[in-house]
Amino acid sequence: MNEELMRLNPEELGLDVENPTWEQQLVAAVRTSLRQGQQVSLVQEEGQFSPQQVAELLGVHRATISRKIAAGEIRATKAGAHHRIPVSEVHRLQQKAAPAKAYLEDRGRGPAQPTVLKEHSSAQSRGRHITYCGDNAEIMPRLTPGFDAAFFDPPYNTKRGSERHSYRNRFTADEWTAQTKHRLELTWSLLAEDAVLIVTIDERSLGQMLAIVAEVTNIPPQIVSVRTLRSGTYRPGFRRTGEFYLFIHKGAMSPTPQPLGPEWGLTGRTPTGLASTAGAVRWNPLFRSGADNAPESAPGCVYPVWIAQGRIVQVDGPRPHPEAEGIWPTNGQGRPGRWRLRPEKATALHARGLMKLGRTSPRGRTPIYYLPAGQVAAFDAGFIVSEGLDDQGAHQLRLTKDRAVLPGTVWDVWTHDYGIFGSQLLRKLVPDTGFTHAKSVYAVADVLRMVPARRVLDVYAGSGTTAHAVMMLNQADGGSRESVSISLDEGGEYHRTLVPRLKAATTVPLAYRGILEGYTGVLPGTVVPDPPL
Repeated sequence: MNEELMRLNPEELGLDVENPTWEQQLVAAVRTSLRQGQQVSLVQEEGQFSPQQVAELLGVHRATISRKIAAGEIRATKAGAHHRIPVSEVHRLQQKAAPAKAYLEDRGRGPAQPTVLKEHSSAQSRGRHITYCGDNAEIMPRLTPGFDAAFFDPPYNTKRGSERHSYRNRFTADEWTAQTKHRLELTWSLLAEDAVLIVTIDERSLGQMLAIVAEVTNIPPQIVSVRTLRSGTYRPGFRRTGEFYLFIHKGAMSPTPQPLGPEWGLTGRTPTGLASTAGAVRWNPLFRSGADNAPESAPGCVYPVWIAQGRIVQVDGPRPHPEAEGIWPTNGQGRPGRWRLRPEKATALHARGLMKLGRTSPRGRTPIYYLPAGQVAAFDAGFIVSEGLDDQGAHQLRLTKDRAVLPGTVWDVWTHDYGIFGSQLLRKLVPDTGFTHAKSVYAVADVLRMVPARRVLDVYAGSGTTAHAVMMLNQADGGSRESVSISLDEGGEYHRTLVPRLKAATTVPLAYRGILEGYTGVLPGTVVPDPPL
């Protein structure tokens, strides 16, 4: 490889010696570095763009570029069935556009020369959204401090991946720790006095990351386990179905309770401290399941519940009238069990309309449900309201719209699935993308909903999920949050994925276009589709 680079000749490459371009500078830099005995690896672009990439840079349709190539208005070479456009031609077409990038990676120093800035803003997106293409270690010192929130999603040290990538997922432990610590220190220095740092990491590097966070911030993080893959990633042993979000709150910053939808399940707590579901009214089965359901374990919890004409007429006591039928606590095999409540407690709930019958099964079993203590407290406090009585005389309950909840530290929310609401959604917005590991835009949006942040920094932007989530929140609540995203152009990701995605996201109908049964979501004012079976 080194001998081949030493023989590089600008004339042989077709470069205009009288009009030097960065290609010649690249060749000269490589040859100089090799003469000095340095190990140099060429990373990223080959010095040519595809018509699609040029179209994205110029903000035009690909058909326009193809038509100009056919008419001879754009100089291009043909490799097989595809055209390639040299960088010097791209410079001619748009001097102010981001030039093609070639990174010289002198091992230990990282990629050199961050490239140009792109800005996206529209009436639909609100706020100012800026993207930088280049090494975040070189770009962050140029940014103005004062960010309210920062996402830090470093490359996971999988010990596999492409050596061509400057942020490759393949390092020794010392390399990964040194690179991550340096960039985390830069990120921490850009935060405001009251701010939050969100670090995402998988279990392979969790221990190292916790040590780095402790050294850099000296603040214990709150660790949230997020289920991100419903089917899981195959590996020997248990499948990996999630990753960890580390929340490091700086100064007076703290999470803010928010209205959460029923997809959050039993994870929430109201601001008054009442344990409750996060977004759904929960009725518990009266029958006690599990190992501790034998009648002798609680003799006082064995009694009949009398029903007639499809409703509960009495709890315990003798048969109220000849038509009444008694339901005793038995399991699916007909074996005796016990109820969860003593008869006096069940009687009180029945009297308040907080006990009801479920649907009778094909085997003729009719379950009985009651409102548990936490939900009763929420009902009494006004967080749950009644819309009237049903045919059984039980309350039809719903949550009040203004109820705010803080979730727990385990998030099992199906809209956080990276496959459906990450990669599949990204392909809806950018069909030609090759990016395969996008995060769920709803997972990021839910994080930001609980953080009162006006300026958001994404250090490893990837496909632009964080900026997209900021735009969604602005569109949903009329906010003016701003985002700054930094990404390399590994594999053309910046020009082929991040930029077109954010352009699409600034147009609300396109950003909300259908995915599976409907790309809607969990934001206020939207409708959550039923989860997949």
